[in-house]
Amino acid sequence: MPTYEEYLVNTVVTSCIYVIVTVGIPGLKSISKESIDWLMSESNKALIASTRICRHANDIGSDEQERRGGNIPTAVDCYAKQYGVSKEETVNKFNELFENAWKDFNKDWSTEISTISKDMMEQLLNYARIAEVNYRNGRDAYANPQKIAGQIATVFMDPIVV
Repeated sequence: MPTYEEYLVNTVVTSCIYVIVTVGIPGLKSISKESIDWLMSESNKALIASTRICRHANDIGSDEQERRGGNIPTAVDCYAKQYGVSKEETVNKFNELFENAWKDFNKDWSTEISTISKDMMEQLLNYARIAEVNYRNGRDAYANPQKIAGQIATVFMDPIVV
């Protein structure tokens, strides 16, 4: 079983954020080479925060479903074993990490938005927002899509508040 840190290192690479954001680039109203370079840089805090928001929400929401498969350890398993804590304590910690990732994203939004394409930042924001809708309060909307039918459209209609 990997340590939680080993598990977490793969989250940015194995998430689909690069695919989603890259596919959306041709449709952006404004984009520059600098914005694309920023997106692909390892120091892109907004991208990392957006990925972590998704990762922590997913880890909480999909734990039961993944556990039923039984083939690989879940993030909850890795964290609980490494730190010798209960599932409940792990979920509480993941909720804290989730909130901290939102704070990191908001901080980066306020500092990067003047130099980076607003459209690019909104893609990262929407990636995080959809993860929150899908996995809010520990549910897995991918396994139970009927539970969120009306919520997905409204998440993108809400005004952006950072």
